[in-house]
Amino acid sequence: MTAFIGRRQLTLRAGTPWAQIATQLGAPPPAARDHADPTEHDWQEAIIAHENARAARLDDQTSP
Repeated sequence: MTAFIGRRQLTLRAGTPWAQIATQLGAPPPAARDHADPTEHDWQEAIIAHENARAARLDDQTSP
């Protein structure tokens, strides 16, 4: 399946871990809680935060 995140095209396959998707998007890893490994939900939140920050930067660049 092909998805567009912002203006970027990303090919997704069933079962692809969110950590791998985050790496493809350049999102930093989520902060570890109590030395536990990040959950899939943590990775999803990290992707959302990364993409929201990226969109805000792009908006700032296009504003007069």
